Amino acid sequence: MRRRLLSVLLGSIAVNAALGIYALVVPGFGDLQRRVLLTSVLVTAAGIVALACLPAWERRRLWPVPVVSVALSALGLVLAVVVVWTEPAGESPLIKTMGTFLILGGAGVLASLLGLARLAHRFRWVLAATLGLIALLALFYVTAIWAELDDPPTWLVRVYGVVGILVAALVVAVPVLHRASARGSGERLPVRFCPACGRALSARADEDAACPGCGTRFRVRYERPVARSAVETAPPGGTRAACSGQA
Repeated sequence: MRRRLLSVLLGSIAVNAALGIYALVVPGFGDLQRRVLLTSVLVTAAGIVALACLPAWERRRLWPVPVVSVALSALGLVLAVVVVWTEPAGESPLIKTMGTFLILGGAGVLASLLGLARLAHRFRWVLAATLGLIALLALFYVTAIWAELDDPPTWLVRVYGVVGILVAALVVAVPVLHRASARGSGERLPVRFCPACGRALSARADEDAACPGCGTRFRVRYERPVARSAVETAPPGGTRAACSGQA
């Protein structure tokens, strides 16, 4: 799946780059060239969103948030292309729907990236709080779009600001705590071969993995000492990794 998706994305990036260059170098930059250039940017943005959600998608982290985020973002960007070429009125339902999809999709992309963090048990509440505040902030903005609040009350603006500041702070804190959790638990080196057929791959600790060659599904478990295992590796430092699984 990863290889096919990467091929499609690289192809679309090449095509859109060519369209963007054409729009810039053609004599007389006008309305048509502007629309072509914006369309190229939006299509490329769709590829970036897919790449951002791919790790969480493959590892089934916060499932089904990654796939829903890609779908909503793609729909929002498609509507953005329609808006570029049709230029509807500012309060058009099309623009509101586009904004809703983009906000929800963007919130899901951010959640998918943060969901990759592996936090120690004492830090997991930080990730849960961050995801909850991201969802709350997205709900605020979607409500503001459809309610058409031209002059919102001061207290509501302050609430928006407080939630936004908390989200920004926690989004920065989660990767820091991820790093701190990894150091506190010791480095867990990945197993770089399939326990069934020996094909080269990379399987991380405590995550389900699948061999693309023979189809064996397994999970890497670090123990000290190892009670039983099908395949063992001994990385530097003496800690052993036990792989257990089935075809």
